[in-house]
Amino acid sequence: MSDPLRAVLKHEGRLDFLCHLQTEGPMTVDGLSEKTGKSRTAVAYLLDPLDEHGVIRRTGERIGYEPLYELSLGDQPAWVREAIDKHCPGR
Repeated sequence: MSDPLRAVLKHEGRLDFLCHLQTEGPMTVDGLSEKTGKSRTAVAYLLDPLDEHGVIRRTGERIGYEPLYELSLGDQPAWVREAIDKHCPGR
């Protein structure tokens, strides 16, 4: 089990991003900012650890100059998906 990843996933804002990516598919920083009401700077800052741990990844596509991010749970332990599902039931 990854203690640093557990700490990353305890943040409500990050879990909110993951819920949106899970239900709505790939999104940009601007898209996540609009959905959550957080500033672009805050979204970018909060996405970095998720990207570093491989929970999200850039799709390789862009909207304008912005990369699209998507969930990347294939290599993650089961508890990661469970944490997301627990945070956003019914989505």
